[in-house]
Amino acid sequence: DGMSQEQCQRMRARIEEQAAAERALGIAYLVQSQQHVWSLVNKGADFVKCLEHDPQGVQAGPIIECLLDETLGSGWNHFSFLSNISYPNCHPQAMHQDQTFIAPYNPREAPVLVNTMYVLEDVNEINGGTLLIPGSHKPNGSGGPYALYGAMPRPINLEAKAGTILMFDGRVLHGGAVNHSDRFRYVITNSCVKSFIRQQENFLLTVSPEVLANASDKLLWRLGFQSQITANLVEGYGYQGTGKMGDSNGSVAHVRREIDAGNYQHVGALTMDDVTKISADHFALARIQRQNETFRTPEHIRKMMDMTL
Repeated sequence: DGMSQEQCQRMRARIEEQAAAERALGIAYLVQSQQHVWSLVNKGADFVKCLEHDPQGVQAGPIIECLLDETLGSGWNHFSFLSNISYPNCHPQAMHQDQTFIAPYNPREAPVLVNTMYVLEDVNEINGGTLLIPGSHKPNGSGGPYALYGAMPRPINLEAKAGTILMFDGRVLHGGAVNHSDRFRYVITNSCVKSFIRQQENFLLTVSPEVLANASDKLLWRLGFQSQITANLVEGYGYQGTGKMGDSNGSVAHVRREIDAGNYQHVGALTMDDVTKISADHFALARIQRQNETFRTPEHIRKMMDMTL
């Protein structure tokens, strides 16, 4: 019971309503196999709790987070968070591996992506439980390093009760099965990746201003708002960041908030003549630096300026 009965019912009701509204408005993402409801971070408080692995939203959250830490390393990010909805008599989804975005590389030691599936209702071979091939995360081919896969066993059909949470390696072959019932089938899938992987959902732009205003340090960290020297800099801000939760030296949430407020002026081509006409505060970058870069003290600035003379 990864979710309590109440948690599961709340999320199922919210997804069902959201999916129906998106279909009615003509903005739903529909393919032959499924409807996808993207950007759940903006579509309900319970989904934010899922992303934070808060036990108030998902009772197994701390265990899930621990397993992700052990598999991906503690600095992992959310890759995507969406609902996969199979409708009656839908087409089957092609068997696939979610980790193929790093092709042609195929690390054998450990995954760079782990999926967490939230089962919101009883699923089985009738209503389109996910098809999985156990062991398919391990290459079984012969004939050289590029012959990764040979004959595979038949897939199994996931059978699970509502409230179940399934975690699986991003290299496992899987796919949505045909829904032979007369009702929609609802699950949620959260993919998480090692910190150097570019995310499928661009959360830096996706997260709404309302969610951003109330976001915890943990949520911002997991969505990729923490920069470090090798990743996610904005006009240089973040170069001194550690990538760790709550580090003000690389929290690009400050940049997003300035952009949302219409206050972000990019640093463009400058001349010495410009220096006589504008101050540093003309640029949002200067305000963000002054307020958040802890190393940027008057003494440090004087020292750096002296070195350039």
